[in-house]
Amino acid sequence: MNTSIATFPLTDPTIPLLRRTALWPNESLASVLERLTQLNFYPNSSWLQTIGRERLATLNIEDDLAQPIHLETFQQLACLTGLTLDELYAASDQHFANGPVPLGQTSKQMGWLENTTRPSLEPHWARDHLRPSVSTQFCPRCLKAAAYQRLSWIPRAAAICLEHRCLLRDRCSRCWARPTVADLVKRRCPTCQADLGRMRIVSIAHDSLGIRSQQLIQTWFNVADIPREVIEACHLPLQPPHVLYRLLHLLTRTLLHDQDEWADLPYPLNGLANPIAAAIDARHRLTPEQAYFLYRSAFAGLLDWPEGLHRMLDAYGGYDATSGHSPTRPKCLQHVQREWLTTDWHASPLAFVQPELLEYVLKRDLALAPSGLNQLKEIPWFIERTGLWTEEHTAQFLDLSLADLRRFCPEGSLADCYWLDSPVHAPRFKQAAVLAVQRRWATGWSLNDVSCWLGLETADVLRLVELSLLPMNGERNEDDDQGLFDRHAVKDFFAQIVARLEPYPGSYRNLSPLIVAVSEVRDLGVDTAILLQSVLAGLLPAYQREAEIEALYRIYFMPSTVYGLPDRLYAAHGWVSGDLFAYEYGFAPYLVRDWLAAGFIKPTASFGRHHYFDQQQLKELAAEHGFVSPIARPARKRRT
Repeated sequence: MNTSIATFPLTDPTIPLLRRTALWPNESLASVLERLTQLNFYPNSSWLQTIGRERLATLNIEDDLAQPIHLETFQQLACLTGLTLDELYAASDQHFANGPVPLGQTSKQMGWLENTTRPSLEPHWARDHLRPSVSTQFCPRCLKAAAYQRLSWIPRAAAICLEHRCLLRDRCSRCWARPTVADLVKRRCPTCQADLGRMRIVSIAHDSLGIRSQQLIQTWFNVADIPREVIEACHLPLQPPHVLYRLLHLLTRTLLHDQDEWADLPYPLNGLANPIAAAIDARHRLTPEQAYFLYRSAFAGLLDWPEGLHRMLDAYGGYDATSGHSPTRPKCLQHVQREWLTTDWHASPLAFVQPELLEYVLKRDLALAPSGLNQLKEIPWFIERTGLWTEEHTAQFLDLSLADLRRFCPEGSLADCYWLDSPVHAPRFKQAAVLAVQRRWATGWSLNDVSCWLGLETADVLRLVELSLLPMNGERNEDDDQGLFDRHAVKDFFAQIVARLEPYPGSYRNLSPLIVAVSEVRDLGVDTAILLQSVLAGLLPAYQREAEIEALYRIYFMPSTVYGLPDRLYAAHGWVSGDLFAYEYGFAPYLVRDWLAAGFIKPTASFGRHHYFDQQQLKELAAEHGFVSPIARPARKRRT
């Protein structure tokens, strides 16, 4: 026979093989080519490949006869085998191009007869989801009935024979060798020559969940056909098959991430505790046993959507709904959040999964991952389900700038709106609480609001009202701290103070902040409100260190000017302290104290042990004692 082969004009596209055969039920293209190799007594399938390459070379096409991607290759196969183009296309890997194609892209097209097209398989997707002919799997009972490869054995996710309810095999049970498609057609192990049709059977007939998962998977790959009522009874998400398969595959990748926890995972993940399924190396392909248990467990997350997903996450995270305790495997759930909520699925068919995961996180009172918060912060359904607003959204709704908003939180008058689990750099606010504040602010700001916004104590705000620096609507009731202040009047007062501030030309170390400045003169009757009033009146210079002032406690003063402020303020009323008067007239301070003890004078105002007197009265008394006019002395740097 070999000599007759040499006489064939190999480049002649019209000469068929001498012996041909029809496709057997559900047979793959690689399988029929192997059978043709044996029928025509070729040593191996590479001879057919050589014939194919020589014929395609005349058309400047390179292709694989077992996995064709060009119409011309199918035409050459039709001439060689006598099979129709449609039969060859349905038996090739292109059969799966109508199945779960990759998400985010439409199926590629190959040119076909009469200017039509057919779906074409994406090579990268095929490598990840389909088995090559050199690494096949098989059902021993099917192989015993007829020795050829079935299309249903090609998908990596297909792990059982639906007809015989048993696991597929990918190795010889005697020597553990891996058979190829050629070995299946011969029905012999390539190493020990054992009959592959007599390999050990692992029945899964009792496992309804595993069978149902494989029924759906093989239906999605167009290698099985189950009744619609069976599919509807699963209550899967209302999505097309390619989306459901992608979600199923995503769940399996998620389970593989924390497989060290498998020994403790309960139903419906108990299959993962099976010793066969343990220690899957993600760098290698799954065995049929591993694929069966893994996809079975992941499929439980699709059943009764979305309750099935929540049950699976409970089992995966170690949450017992009956006890209500925290998950025993929180890192598993953290990984799911990190991977699913931070992935940009906004325009992806998988976008429907994120709201259900979020619903689970909220239902189980789990901490939201900061990365997920940032990814979904502006998504309407995220805001609706969490009731959380960003800083920007909250500020816009309350008609505030971001700087103004930050004066009220997290410990100010918006403390009830602040979400305590917020990340520091990107706080969130509770929508319902913000709406309540907006309704309250419709009548004005409360005393607490004004205190937060100005950065002052409430007592200081009331003193500003007393000094007529801030208007207040009506009288304040201790039990009712509603809108008493017009926000525009409050902002106007703040703007007037800021307009008086100057940049300090010297070292900031020489300045005192507002709270320190007040503490130095409080015992002389000068409080925060009087200090700010003096700034507005131009009696006291104030300085700023930042480009923008967020609150009044961020303004600064020179200590020397603060120390002299009480004397300047009281001088306007004709008052003078005894110490200052004695200093200016050049006599000892004890003389004024002696006059006070003798009853010659009485203080006009007293602040503890500090007394102020009527200046004219002191002058007259000083004249009686021979002190006619003040002595020219340098100005005191500070009060003694």
